[in-house]
Amino acid sequence: IDYVGSSKSNFIQEVCETAACGITCWLPLWQQNREVLIQEMLERQLKIIFSCVKSPHFDETWILKKLDKACFDELIQKREEDNSLDVCGENGEYHTMVVGGPHYKKEIELKDFFPHELHDMPGQKEGIRWWAIQA
Repeated sequence: IDYVGSSKSNFIQEVCETAACGITCWLPLWQQNREVLIQEMLERQLKIIFSCVKSPHFDETWILKKLDKACFDELIQKREEDNSLDVCGENGEYHTMVVGGPHYKKEIELKDFFPHELHDMPGQKEGIRWWAIQA
């Protein structure tokens, strides 16, 4: 959606240019308004769940949580409390999975999955807790 870290260019675009193989990037989400993007996903009836979350913004109760209107409002509230939170998780605060929607034959069921805390992961900063889905 936007620049990564302190980067001043789009990494994907750079890779295509460096490869010099005639690939043209199509980046429809590049620098779009994050709130609008989530609203559009909800309007399109995508069923989205949280698959990985990190403290300090989130805890294990967010794993498998459905990203719906109430949850989106909660993300906005969290961002108002701490402006470092990106509501689309672009700073690595969270990851999601689309498990259903109008183009799915049937919704993906994750009935035997649960939150699992990850420890000593590459890039995991001291004092920051990570949780992910586990079967």
